[in-house]
Formats: sequence, C-alpha cells, structure tokens
Amino acid sequence: MSPGTRAAADALLAELDIDPPTMILGSNAAIERGVELGLGVGLISLDAAAERIAQGAVTVWACPGTPIIRPWHLVCYAGEPLGPTTLALVKSMVGPGGSLKATAEGRRIFRS
Repeated sequence: MSPGTRAAADALLAELDIDPPTMILGSNAAIERGVELGLGVGLISLDAAAERIAQGAVTVWACPGTPIIRPWHLVCYAGEPLGPTTLALVKSMVGPGGSLKATAEGRRIFRS
C-alpha cells in the first residue's frame, strides 16, 4: 500500500471512528489473496479488484466514506521523450474529452 493509500485508509478509519487491527500488504494481489483466504476485509481500488469481483472471488461491501476519490497522476522519466504509443495514451486521457488535466509540466511535454 502506498503512503498516500495508507493515509487515505487511516483517514477513513478515523472518520468512521473505528480502530480495527490492520495489516499492510505489499501489493493489490496480496490484498486480494488475503481477503480470499479469510484474513479480513481489504481496502483496494475497484479498478485493481475488477477481475476478482467479476469472478465472484471477492465481494464489494458498501462502506460510508467510500469510494475514496483521489487524484490520479501520469508520470514518466524526466528528460526522456515519450514514445508514440505513450504520447497517444496521454493525449487521449488529457486532451479534449479526456478526464485528466495537464499540469504546467505536462503541457510542456505536449509542446515538445
């Protein structure tokens, strides 16, 4: 779980005024497998768990305060030009009709 994800989970638990025992697992797959094995419930992105949900391996429970809405970021290595496929993906996500907004740095990439 990334530090941002952990902070979001901790904030949700505090907002719900609950303090359950917690475990930090290193990947979405580990969280899914832990839930499948009965370790408890997990907090994971619906996108990350979509396949397991579709298979019926895990179940989504409604919880106050979820889904947690967090910003997404596209990142790339500094100083390296984007390849044509990557640039097409970025333009489809950030361009007209896209759901993401370009930062000043992102706008520079489009100009270069």
